[in-house]
Amino acid sequence: VPTGGVISECASHRSDGKLVAIGTEGGTVKICDANSRATLRTFHSSNKQGGGGDRKAVRAVSWLRDGKRVVAGGDDGLVRVWNVSGGMKDGGLGNSGGADTTLRGHGDKVTSVKIVSFRSDDHPEAKQKHKKGGKKRPRNNASALDDSFESSTWSQLVVSGSYDHTIRVWDIESPDGEDKCVSIMNHGDPVQALLVLPPVERSYTSNKKASKLDNQPLLVSAGGTSLKIWNPFNGSCLGTFATKHAKTITSLCLLDIPYDESEDDDNESNRRKRHILTGGLDGLLRIHSATGEDISSGSLPFLHGMQIAEP
Repeated sequence: VPTGGVISECASHRSDGKLVAIGTEGGTVKICDANSRATLRTFHSSNKQGGGGDRKAVRAVSWLRDGKRVVAGGDDGLVRVWNVSGGMKDGGLGNSGGADTTLRGHGDKVTSVKIVSFRSDDHPEAKQKHKKGGKKRPRNNASALDDSFESSTWSQLVVSGSYDHTIRVWDIESPDGEDKCVSIMNHGDPVQALLVLPPVERSYTSNKKASKLDNQPLLVSAGGTSLKIWNPFNGSCLGTFATKHAKTITSLCLLDIPYDESEDDDNESNRRKRHILTGGLDGLLRIHSATGEDISSGSLPFLHGMQIAEP
């Protein structure tokens, strides 16, 4: 996908695979057709930095559940939400650069943005938190892009990580004029990457005792050589996990493998299927077991690793 000669810093496919959002070193977010590779929209950061109107790089981009909006963060420390179909609040369209929402609070560059989606009825603690803050979350409008579940039962939070050591949770659906930041967590090191652990599918736990953590989304942050796992609804830290990386962890990836119901194995340790992959500046790729039982016990057992030539 051409980016006009500007280095691409990040990318994210929409859930249907038809569109891809690309963040660039030049401070733009491009929305491209995944098949034709044509650029359909280009959003510009409204915060120009440096001489000659240089713009700071976009380091992270994610799609909201409705498939109509993208969230991006970068070196200016801001998190922005753009409406892909146009009609921003400032009256602009895609190429005019107006963000639908701008989230302020980080004191340094934003390195990661993620979306936490959850069923509202399954997580009363999340609804209670917003109620205490005087906020009422409106239901999302139905969309042809939604899956087979009714979109009105789903809610979402935006999570951003920064070099200022913090992770912020944002309720972007809260009314204008209210503080959209509902929680701030401190990793203790510059946050390099975030990862959302969605609730474990019911089929995963059909033949085994479910952990209480299996039924809620969790958030993993990487900073320095450690991982921390958080409850995104109340900001509580569920554990700090040291890794055997010798240098900073820069990447996180989730590997979820459905349980094979035909497996005839009574050894629970052999049936673990949720893994976290970590990559660091030391050139190590490490794979950790990350079941609800592992997290509750305060351990992410190391399963496998490999050394690669480059970080």
